[in-house]
Amino acid sequence: MIILAAIAGGLGPWITLGMLSRSGVDAGADAIIAIALGVLGGLLVATKRSRILTGIVGALLVGIAVVDGLDVASRGDELLSPSPGWGLYLTGLVGVALIASAFVSRTRHER
Repeated sequence: MIILAAIAGGLGPWITLGMLSRSGVDAGADAIIAIALGVLGGLLVATKRSRILTGIVGALLVGIAVVDGLDVASRGDELLSPSPGWGLYLTGLVGVALIASAFVSRTRHER
């Protein structure tokens, strides 16, 4: 599920302006990196591999989403201001899910 969400987030709109939108892939290389990180993170969770690496991958995804979201929000002027699209938010949520997975698997292994 994480892998599908990562792909959808990268392909979904990262920038919206009214009815217009621009997908993450069209907006730059960050979406390709985010998709690759999301797939890697999903594989780490599915195979129950390195919790630390899973958390790092999640933090990188959150970082990409925050930085790109701030970049989108800073564009425009008083009349036309683009906003982050759902794909960018989904990318950030995938990162949060990976971080949470790293902690959940940690507590399960400690029992």
